[in-house]
Amino acid sequence: TENSLAWFFLAKEQWADGIEFDVSRTKDKKNVVMHWESLYPTICGANKKVTEYTLAQLQSECPLTNKEPIRTLKDMLSAIDGLFEYYFVEIKVYNPKSARAQTEDAIATVKSLRMEDRVIFISYDKTAKSILGSTTGIIAWWDTFATGDFASLSGTNFSYVLMPHDVIRSGIALDTQTIWKTFVTYTVNTTGEFDKLYKQGIRFVMTDDIP
Repeated sequence: TENSLAWFFLAKEQWADGIEFDVSRTKDKKNVVMHWESLYPTICGANKKVTEYTLAQLQSECPLTNKEPIRTLKDMLSAIDGLFEYYFVEIKVYNPKSARAQTEDAIATVKSLRMEDRVIFISYDKTAKSILGSTTGIIAWWDTFATGDFASLSGTNFSYVLMPHDVIRSGIALDTQTIWKTFVTYTVNTTGEFDKLYKQGIRFVMTDDIP
């Protein structure tokens, strides 16, 4: 089951150097590891929303389909600390009014665990992205479909540039190196795709299922 502890242990067994997961917000303003607002990977089902439940309700009524409880960001990072070199964390904002508090809470959690040198934050929410791009002492990444964005990232807090593998052109890894950013591509699910990207000099590759 995605976003479960078992899922991350499996990634470790398969020699992953890092993982990516998402953080959503509960009704009582707790950050939990959940990919979508929908609770489809839980026994509550796809028609229920994480924003409709408190943390206590989620953990008592909506376990994941593999029977694990939904974990808070702090609990999950504490459980997998030391397993990986990189932890890519996406902040999912479903209530724009709470974007600042949700983002600042996530940053505070990572700092309290002293994992700010390994956790790389991202969000597509405008407010959250602004906070991540201007907050010192953390690492952030920028997801884009356009190489034209690269120039505007020079001198920002975004250390990683993320792009889908199917829009990559030759030489892109070198382009990001010139502005002192690390290039990351996703989602690569065949060895053929992986080999092609590796030959282009790309070393950070995200996958859901590579043999």
